Amino acid sequence: MKNKRRSNTLPQAIQPAIYLRVSTQEQADSGLGLAAQETRCKGVCAAKGWPDAVIYKDDGISGTLGPDKRPGLGLMLAAIVAGTVNAVIVLDLSRLGRNVQLIAGMIEDFEDRGVAFVSCKENFDTSTAMGKAMVNLVAVFGQLERDLTAERTVAALEERGKLYGYKSGKLPLGYCRTGETIQIEKTQARLVRSVFEHRMAGASMRSIADMLNKQPHSPGAPLRWYASTVKCILDNEPFYRGQVEHWPAVL
Repeated sequence: MKNKRRSNTLPQAIQPAIYLRVSTQEQADSGLGLAAQETRCKGVCAAKGWPDAVIYKDDGISGTLGPDKRPGLGLMLAAIVAGTVNAVIVLDLSRLGRNVQLIAGMIEDFEDRGVAFVSCKENFDTSTAMGKAMVNLVAVFGQLERDLTAERTVAALEERGKLYGYKSGKLPLGYCRTGETIQIEKTQARLVRSVFEHRMAGASMRSIADMLNKQPHSPGAPLRWYASTVKCILDNEPFYRGQVEHWPAVL
């Protein structure tokens, strides 16, 4: 969207757009919906005396994604390039994006094309110098909060690993969780023992996979076994032998 820099003075005919976005997680955590965002943005549009805005929306899409993965945002940016939109209204900066580079890049493009950007909650308007400065400042703090959240998540997973022997994700075949405790899943454990028994008898990983594929499928087991699948089981031997703290022995 790069173009020759234009004046920040808007033309007489304002052609506003409202951009709405909510992620699936935000809907679950706060109930934040597109309708509430639209009502607030339309109110600001009316207060400015602007005509009815075109609505662009992305429902259930993360703000960390770029315009190429947000259909609503992509359409709005295309309208800006086409010259049919020259003002953008959002509820807050996080609707536009979730990192500094994304927000700053779009705001710079808006400025280059003479497009006003208004954020309702922060009360920013990039048609003023103060508004432009404050938008960049809040974007920086938004990125800081995101980075701090990521650090806290990593720290929590590390602590979980120390306490319970695993951080997150799927457990190896033969185990299940009961609360935060790892226990043996008996049906799967029999498969694990069978793999090790055949391997100890000299069978190749491919022949073990072929043998398991001929057996009825067990819940939680791979739908189809391969030599690489068998290798994953064998690589987890320290867990299966109870050599890792918090993990009961299967073998």
